[in-house]
Amino acid sequence: MSSRKSQIVTKGRQSSPAVSYLVRSPRRELVADFFGSTDPAKVQIAIEGKRLRGSVLTRVREDLNLGKKQLAPILAIEERTLARRESSREALPLAEADRLYRLVRIVDLATQMFADEKKAADWLRQPLPALGGATPLEMLTTEPGTRRVEQVLYSVGYGGVT
Repeated sequence: MSSRKSQIVTKGRQSSPAVSYLVRSPRRELVADFFGSTDPAKVQIAIEGKRLRGSVLTRVREDLNLGKKQLAPILAIEERTLARRESSREALPLAEADRLYRLVRIVDLATQMFADEKKAADWLRQPLPALGGATPLEMLTTEPGTRRVEQVLYSVGYGGVT
């Protein structure tokens, strides 16, 4: 994941203490990058319309710094199948495109909750007691597991568990 730049801006008057606040540069949304939109209706059309080519898998792996060994189980395919998909010009099957969307959406949510791509990436790879000792990435193999990751992320973002 590429790093985002942040800067501290100091604003104040001579008679009052300076107030500092963090100004974040706009973060890139991976869902929009890979699916063309963050609008669920448009994403659904992209998935069902078979607009995602296998080459998007390579871009996702590179952007998220995932190996084939990490990505293949999330997509519920073998590593060899993943390698074939990456080199193919054919559209991804519906189920794989849907699972890819699930992964990218969770990465976007983690980045939003942590306000930092590096922290989000590290968190996604760490075993968590709240997930029974599994890593968030391992939980993305099913929709219920993904929901659990979302719940933990919202708890993190709004003052709950880590």
